[in-house]
Amino acid sequence: MQKLINLRQGKGTRSSDQIPLRAMTPVFINEYQSRADYYDEWLKERVGETRIPQNPEQKLELLIENRIADFQKLCDVVYEKKRLHLQKEYPKRNGGKIRADGHSGKATA
Repeated sequence: MQKLINLRQGKGTRSSDQIPLRAMTPVFINEYQSRADYYDEWLKERVGETRIPQNPEQKLELLIENRIADFQKLCDVVYEKKRLHLQKEYPKRNGGKIRADGHSGKATA
């Protein structure tokens, strides 16, 4: 019910599910430089050592791009799982089937 209300009010969509950039990655160069070793190692694992720029500002931009891409992949997986979950049917006690949305699929008078 809450999901339907959110959708009716224009919320509960992918754009409203986005988290702030600050929650994903450092956004300022001084934040990047305070943990540069960690972020450089992360970039090496993700993109390879040859694709990492030497300039710290460019490293930060590359880090931001990769963190955003990883978050979007996570969203894709979550939405795919939710979509598949809503299509599953579960057995009812009376032998009929009930869908995940709570309807039996049978017409009622």
